[in-house]
Amino acid sequence: MTSVADQGTPTDRDPVLAAIGSERVYQIKRWGVRQQDGSFEEAPKSIGEFITYMQYYMNEATKAATTKAGPYPALEMLRKVTALGVACFEQHGVQFREESDVINARDGLSAGPSPT
Repeated sequence: MTSVADQGTPTDRDPVLAAIGSERVYQIKRWGVRQQDGSFEEAPKSIGEFITYMQYYMNEATKAATTKAGPYPALEMLRKVTALGVACFEQHGVQFREESDVINARDGLSAGPSPT
């Protein structure tokens, strides 16, 4: 189970971020434009295109979660969706959450300021 350490960072995030990074490398190699030096460059996509691809893979995740045995087929699709969101942020920028007091939805009490 994910917990939040005193620094405000989930303690088990490193393998998650590594899996997303690995998926991003795959996506760039799979769908990117090969450059003369052999590297790949990602083709620009609109925010709407990213959302469309993400929705497609969310539908696939839903199908996998309801028709396949075990969690792994659905988790594979979620890895793709998450990496597509990261790609969208890489191309279009990311908006940080504004700092405010976080109210815990379970107990209605302050959980302290949101991270910025």
